[in-house]
Amino acid sequence: MLKNHKSRNKNKMKQALSLLLALLLAASPVLSQPVHAAGTASEISDDVNGYCAYLWELVQTLGEDVIGFPGRITDRFEPDDSGAYYGFYLEEKTDVSILLTSEYPCYLLLCQKEKPVNIRTLPYNSQKIEESSLPAGYYMLYVIPQEESEGKTNEFSLTLESLNDLSEMPDYSELDLAGKVSNVVSPYWRHAGTDAPGKQTKNVGGSTLKAGGYLTSWLGPIDEDILPSGPAQVRSETPTRYMQYVPALPSVHVQDVSFLPRTKAGGVDRGTGEYMAHWKNAIMTRGALEVGMFMNSGFWCGKTAADRKKREYYYVPKEYMDENNATKNLNGNHDVTVIGWDDSIPKECFTVSPTFTKNGKSYPAKQASYTPPGDGAWIIRNSWGDNSHDRGDFYISYYDAFVGSEWDRAVFGQIESNDNYNHLYMNDIGAYNFMGSPVNRKLMAGAEHGSASQTFRNQTSGPELLRAVSFGSPFSGYQYKI
Repeated sequence: MLKNHKSRNKNKMKQALSLLLALLLAASPVLSQPVHAAGTASEISDDVNGYCAYLWELVQTLGEDVIGFPGRITDRFEPDDSGAYYGFYLEEKTDVSILLTSEYPCYLLLCQKEKPVNIRTLPYNSQKIEESSLPAGYYMLYVIPQEESEGKTNEFSLTLESLNDLSEMPDYSELDLAGKVSNVVSPYWRHAGTDAPGKQTKNVGGSTLKAGGYLTSWLGPIDEDILPSGPAQVRSETPTRYMQYVPALPSVHVQDVSFLPRTKAGGVDRGTGEYMAHWKNAIMTRGALEVGMFMNSGFWCGKTAADRKKREYYYVPKEYMDENNATKNLNGNHDVTVIGWDDSIPKECFTVSPTFTKNGKSYPAKQASYTPPGDGAWIIRNSWGDNSHDRGDFYISYYDAFVGSEWDRAVFGQIESNDNYNHLYMNDIGAYNFMGSPVNRKLMAGAEHGSASQTFRNQTSGPELLRAVSFGSPFSGYQYKI
């Protein structure tokens, strides 16, 4: 529900109406009045009480937009705007989660009237506030562009949720992805694993691009009881026993997938580069991060065979990869989930003596052992079950040769109800085919300059309101027009 305390001028009303046509969610869009209260992170932090009191004075003078809780809005700053503000009510004590995602970095402040509750001033495109047992009452949210964002058009979204609503763990079918994307009978088959003779289709694997296309095209996920996994021995018999196509509607809609920065060319900043700050912030604000790695039993670390058998520390040395990659053809072969990090894990935990074997041939290392150049590790959750590693989790060194350099490094975005739209037009199931044609593929991959277009015809018997448009690419910086 939207309530405006003050009327807006005509230009603001026009902007609000235009946002309505491009809205990504069912909730009503809100275009707030500008707050002329920009400040630096240090200025806000040094006198947060005074800053929030000043913002509250502006609200008393200009009025505010009241948004519903829970809910989500989209808005944008014009180049001459220096902030936006919203009010919301909590009817009872609530565990609150607030997520801000923006085109350019912004500050996020949560206040109860003039009193600060929580402020986030990280220099990233997403900020997250979580507060337990927030008392019932009236609260203000302030979104302030950071210095590098001032003078730019900046689109952003705010999501307000109750942590209580997020506590139940869903159970989705893992096999539905294989059936939708890799089964030859599926209308969404993309030649990446069929039941054709001679192909090892049950080991074809996948990628973040395929999974992202499957989710953002709303082919899935579906509940586990619709397409259950079944016993492992049944799944291993033949691909047709588990790569089944089931034309079921998705349980939820996934709105976006964000690909994160990687290491610089040659991995010169591996374990120390700016990409690590982006990854850590994404984990804190968006959730778990999917990454690609090279998995082989010869790279588990430990002084003894018993230690290595625990499979708790993993490290592929870059030196070993550089020495042998031409003959071994080492490539990423496994995707895992990063659920956290620990900067204090000693580098000695990752001392490894590689014992790599391929096609029955052993490839000895040139050194007796390898140790990363620095401390720290990503905390990994694998897909092998709770009986593997440390209840399913293990550490991989920040300096691993593959993590950070593979294509797969993404977070999956906002999850919404499956009734937020009633119709979807598409020509591809995601970014990995780059809009279909060879020409468009080159354009979307950045290999050629030019433009591409796509036209869809109304497939219903009556008029339709276009409420959202999207396209996929593993690159950024594209301009588009609707």
